[in-house]
This record gives sequence, structure tokens and C-alpha cells, in this order.
Amino acid sequence: MRGRKPIPPEQKLTAYGLSADAADIPKAPGEPDMPPGFDAEHAAEWDAVIADLRAAHTLSRDIGATVEVYVRNLVRMRSAEASVAELGAIVHAPKTGVPMQNPYLAVANRAAKEVRSAAAELGLTPSSRGRVGKVKDEAQDADEFADI
Repeated sequence: MRGRKPIPPEQKLTAYGLSADAADIPKAPGEPDMPPGFDAEHAAEWDAVIADLRAAHTLSRDIGATVEVYVRNLVRMRSAEASVAELGAIVHAPKTGVPMQNPYLAVANRAAKEVRSAAAELGLTPSSRGRVGKVKDEAQDADEFADI
């Protein structure tokens, strides 16, 4: 995609000093389902991220793919970093013996980029928390007029 990345409506509103909640931008209520094939490490990270998003009131069904990208790359980054710690940043080429950068270092760096990008999109970083719209609670909306 050429040019600037499109700005989500929530960010456009906050740029003009308006609340994203005031615009009633629709979000799919509910929680995304955990993708099949996650092992215990992936499942633990998935549960932690879902809990963080639930606590921030930003959890909706339509962010499941972004959470999956975040979790898969976080686990990939940690695994690659463990290999770099074990083997070192510089290794010897298998055939020639010439010193070279550890291939796991490139994997770790790429995964770290994806983690940062997905974390910002999900509102998991401190600087992006205010830019992510919250999901309205239907029960709270129903009780709004109960006192009248």
C-alpha cells in the first residue's frame, strides 16, 4: 500500500479533541475466539492479552486477527531471542566458518517490529491507550434511563 497508513476514525476524533466514545463508532461486542493450534505458551499469552483488553474496555470480536498476530510474533520473538542468547549474536557460517550475524537475530528483530505494531493497534502501549476506542457495554446503556 502506497502513501500514509489510513487513520482509524477513533484517532481522527481524538486529533480534533473529541471523544471516540461520543461518536458511537460501532464495534462488534464479545470476545474473539482463540485460534486453533495454539500451544500452552501461545494460549497463556492470548489469555493475558484478552484480560488486558477486557480491563481496558477495548475488547471486541473484530480484533481477533490482530491479537493473533501479536501473540504469535511475541512467542516467536522470545524463542528467537533465547536462541540468540544461547548461540550469540555472531556465529560462524556452517560451510566456510566466516563470522556472520546469527539468523535468529533477524527473526527476533522482525517479530519485535510486528509486536510493536500490533501492540500499538490494540492500545497496549502507554502512548496508544488514548487513541483506541472503548467498546460500549450494552447493559450499561440499558440502565442509563432506569433512574428516570
